Amino acid sequence: ALDTLSELQKTYNIAAADVERLRSQISNAVAVANASTVEEAPSSEKVGEGYEQNQAPMLESQVLRTKTPVQLLASTRRIREFSSAKMPSPEDRVVYVCGTFDMFHVGHAQFLKEARELGTFLLVGIHDDVSVSGAKGPSFPIMNLNERVLNVCACKWVDEVIIGAPRQVTEDLIKTWDIHVVVKGAQHKRDAISLHEGERFRVAKNLGVYKEVPSKWPELCLETVVQRIISDRETYLTHNRDRAKREDVYYDSKSTSNSPLET
Repeated sequence: ALDTLSELQKTYNIAAADVERLRSQISNAVAVANASTVEEAPSSEKVGEGYEQNQAPMLESQVLRTKTPVQLLASTRRIREFSSAKMPSPEDRVVYVCGTFDMFHVGHAQFLKEARELGTFLLVGIHDDVSVSGAKGPSFPIMNLNERVLNVCACKWVDEVIIGAPRQVTEDLIKTWDIHVVVKGAQHKRDAISLHEGERFRVAKNLGVYKEVPSKWPELCLETVVQRIISDRETYLTHNRDRAKREDVYYDSKSTSNSPLET
């Protein structure tokens, strides 16, 4: 995450003070993650077949980090701290995008930046946990609605967020928010298995306000992020198991006769 932050700083000329603040937040997040609750492996159907079969049995102590439950306690104050609290004016050109925004990554940020450039006010609809689970499977979303909302609110190009937005963009939604452009990411690797997605934007297409933005990160999505986590975790566990074996051999090979005598 810190490496990605450095790349973003170079790409978008982020102020040094903002970078230091983000570094501090990332460090705090890592500390919280290290004290997180039980790790749950993602469904093999979604992140790669054969995942469960390839797992070596682990002791409970390797899985359970803490018995203390961790839960985000959302409040209006916390949401205000992340959001811009900006309202669209009659002169604004409102751009609407919607999605899950699970495991928020640079691909999401780039998409939101390009969508914002199509108008003067960016409205983001975030789908609730039930609808996401119904569309992607029972193991999703990985982050709950509150966590996903705060991630999107923290993005500098976002002006307002609809919490629990409908998956289908309706005419009522467009008229209520006076939306001028409805934007969807395109040319993404997951588009091949999401052919039914076009029906969700049928109303916007009929009204002539629909526009697609090609993805600059076509290979990056939730599944690839999860695959990286799984791969790195397996590498970490394998490395530690091998190191533990070497340490056992080393200590077993030592004998009291080889130890220095105390005087």
